[in-house]
Amino acid sequence: MNRLTFAAIVVFACTRVFAADWPQWGGSDSRNFASDEKNIPASFSVGPRRLDGKFDLSACRNIKWIARLGNQTYGNPTVANGRVFVGTNGELGSRVSAADKMIREGGAVLCLDEGTGRQLWQLTIPRLMSNDKMFNFDNMSLGVCSSPTVDGDRVYLVSNRCDVLCLDAETGRRRWTYDTQSPIWSSTFAADGKVYLGTERGELLVWAAAKEMKLLSKIALDNRIYTTPIVANGVLYLTTRTHLYAIAATGK
Repeated sequence: MNRLTFAAIVVFACTRVFAADWPQWGGSDSRNFASDEKNIPASFSVGPRRLDGKFDLSACRNIKWIARLGNQTYGNPTVANGRVFVGTNGELGSRVSAADKMIREGGAVLCLDEGTGRQLWQLTIPRLMSNDKMFNFDNMSLGVCSSPTVDGDRVYLVSNRCDVLCLDAETGRRRWTYDTQSPIWSSTFAADGKVYLGTERGELLVWAAAKEMKLLSKIALDNRIYTTPIVANGVLYLTTRTHLYAIAATGK
């Protein structure tokens, strides 16, 4: 793999203050990826890089800032309370020791200042040494593919080890960790004081959205789950590989 390649967050410069945060994958509980924001540029251009590898923002058009990530990034950033959260892999240049292969091939979660792109904290997650070919997140150095979910002062996400993490949004300190014992292909989802996640083993896991780990339920379904739930009009919608479930309080 070419070690000089990397991913970056590019933020468009806008003419107004953002009206709303984007705290989880899909933005809101409905996850329809529709925003009411206005005056977002339809085009932008990136200027040349300097000798140190950084971009010359003075030569860019409609770009507010650019942040260096790893060399593989597959999850969406989320934005809440003046901070941007994003998962990537461990190839973070000089930030991680080149001698530490476990970290370099693992994952990382970055928290950046929304206004400037300045890094506020970074959580590095060593790779999971596994001979299971079906567990390919670390085997392929994909890093953290989950989009972080921000709920109040807490951040929930799935790590490259397929653990569910609850982090302190201010510091990045781990509040709790849950081993799902399954590959995960979706992101966490927070609604109604709960955190939801589907697994490839076909289980829907539900935790209390709290600083202490409390698993409320583990529900075995008919098939594997590769998607993230949504909520609309008091109903939780969840798909397995073969069925769509509409989950609501029916009184029976």
